[in-house]
Amino acid sequence: MLYGHVFMEESFPTVDVVHRLLVRKQTRRILSVKLWVLSAQCNSSELKKLVAFGEIKPSLAPGPYEALSEDLIFEELKSEKLIHRLATSTCKLEQLCLSYVVDASKSLIIAEGQPALHWLKLETLALTSPSFHIGNEAGIIQMLETAAKIARKMPELRTLELWNAEKSHAFAFTCRITPSAVEILYRATWEFKLAGSVEKLWEDLAQERNQGHKVCVQRGQLINASEWKSHGDAIHALNLTADVVHPVSLMQIRRGEIISPAEMPPMEQQ
Repeated sequence: MLYGHVFMEESFPTVDVVHRLLVRKQTRRILSVKLWVLSAQCNSSELKKLVAFGEIKPSLAPGPYEALSEDLIFEELKSEKLIHRLATSTCKLEQLCLSYVVDASKSLIIAEGQPALHWLKLETLALTSPSFHIGNEAGIIQMLETAAKIARKMPELRTLELWNAEKSHAFAFTCRITPSAVEILYRATWEFKLAGSVEKLWEDLAQERNQGHKVCVQRGQLINASEWKSHGDAIHALNLTADVVHPVSLMQIRRGEIISPAEMPPMEQQ
């Protein structure tokens, strides 16, 4: 029973007919999203897409299972050993979107330090980091430089998105690689200028992919966060291209209530 206690150490039979598993946001009090990510069989050739959305700031009281494990899991997620485990277990994925599960700044550095790691099939990568905030321009530039270096290990990469949706410092960096160009769009709730060193690294990548590739950099308009009521509003305003959160879950985050079936958007056809 999904809404009862769930113990991840129990084994379950393999179900070959399942093509998609969706675990809704309401279960977070009894089923930790972090445990799901850690226990997912990411190294399986059958798993192509993994999307997980954690909590920016807890909005619900801890459930019985989460209360026992969440603090320990959070401490583990901060360790380099665990982030390395995630990096090595996702090499066969085509799409990976982890929001508020691991810190992108640490993950990218660890991935860069592992020459043997390559994501040969990865087409979409989206990660979050609290390091995207006003006053940390040097740290942001360093992270974006590292991302450009890591992208060389992803020959099929089409979309890279690094972002943060906290109200006081929302930020998004989107890179789209098309057959003819590398398109970069960045936007924030404060004045931020992309360093030339970041552009140069992406230009080098573009030349490696195709000698005719051009790099197009666009700075988005300053985002007005004055009327935002939740991080859901920030996600909506950032207009992310990656599939970072289910549309219904985003609606619930923005409205702070359970949406009736009549209000739900149509489900994606498989």
